[in-house]
Amino acid sequence: MQQYFMGIDVGSSKTHALIVDDKGVICGFGESGPGNQESVGFSGLKDVLVEATNKALEQSHLGMNSITSTGLGLSGYDWTSEDLDFRKAILSSGIHEPFQFVNDALIGVMAGSDRGWGVSVVGGTGCNAWGWNEEGRVGRMTGYGDWFGEGAGAGEIVNEALKAISKQWTKRGPETLLTNEFLKLTGTRNVEDFLEGVAKQKIDLNAVFAPIVFEVGKTGDKTARRIITWAGRQLGDLAVGVIRQLDLENKDFDVILIGSLFEGGAMLTSPLSRVVHHIAPNAHLFRLDSPPVTGAVIMAMKSIGLYPLPDRKKMVENTRNFFH
Repeated sequence: MQQYFMGIDVGSSKTHALIVDDKGVICGFGESGPGNQESVGFSGLKDVLVEATNKALEQSHLGMNSITSTGLGLSGYDWTSEDLDFRKAILSSGIHEPFQFVNDALIGVMAGSDRGWGVSVVGGTGCNAWGWNEEGRVGRMTGYGDWFGEGAGAGEIVNEALKAISKQWTKRGPETLLTNEFLKLTGTRNVEDFLEGVAKQKIDLNAVFAPIVFEVGKTGDKTARRIITWAGRQLGDLAVGVIRQLDLENKDFDVILIGSLFEGGAMLTSPLSRVVHHIAPNAHLFRLDSPPVTGAVIMAMKSIGLYPLPDRKKMVENTRNFFH
């Protein structure tokens, strides 16, 4: 009898649901909006699950009862004390047992590593790092960013650029091309107007400005390069924490790099790699090149014992081609 598995990637900006059969063939896909319960609440999480899964089921011409197992990667799932609330939201959306849910950073490990275990480092608007070892023991960061000393996402990079611009203006730091670029982007006449606009919240200086720091870094600007190097080292430090928690220092394992920040290339990944390899010389760093929801599907398969997969490589390739 043919089996069907559903993977769901609930993010802070969008939600993906993917249905795959036991041969790795994609049957249906659905997309909905952000589902991080920290911003939309558990009722909002339920709503995006309903929308995404209904779209995937409709496309696959299947009913929910045809789904053998479901795996979910959930942005905003940080504490086991919230398990009951997450389970209620999932069940109320129509998803039935068996299902398994983890922090969304962990499905990146499943999607990116043939081993099915290792460490993931997320670099996007924010940042995070999770992992699990061969025995399934989990290591993690808190996911609360700079508040808990884990800040190296796009938002923090922009904040470091703001500091550099302010230091140039107040003669406490060197000149940097970041200043002119930020003035152009915000349409301000001079640095004083720019800083006043930010201070009075007339200018929304958010994570979308981060690519400019990388563009300036490509010109060789020392300040921009320093900021990017700092971010790489910080992200490496997150990975190191998880590696130590899982006693992986002397193991051969994969570190999966997830998120748009890594489009910055070697300027970011080289300092990250140096920090990781200083304590884990046998770690292999890869940028995730398949959609994270693939990992949620693999997790669903693994939860009922269908692992190793009959043809994991083919299934990953199918999902990569589907999304591109």
